[in-house]
Amino acid sequence: MRPYKGRFGAQPAAHVTVAMGADNPTAAADVSAAIGSLLPLHTRATAVQLVVLTEEGWQPRFTVPLGVPDGP
Repeated sequence: MRPYKGRFGAQPAAHVTVAMGADNPTAAADVSAAIGSLLPLHTRATAVQLVVLTEEGWQPRFTVPLGVPDGP
């Protein structure tokens, strides 16, 4: 099965969703203004977290560490 039903190609790039569902142009512009200078991100990921949308909002389901932890 292709991710996102192939909508973004066979191997979509890793990404971070910042304002999912911001269909209000003013809200989208506010988010863009607030984070625009911070992009693109240059950082190191140490874990991947799966979150699910529930009736109470986004909730973490589980976290998977990446690589070897840094020393003491």
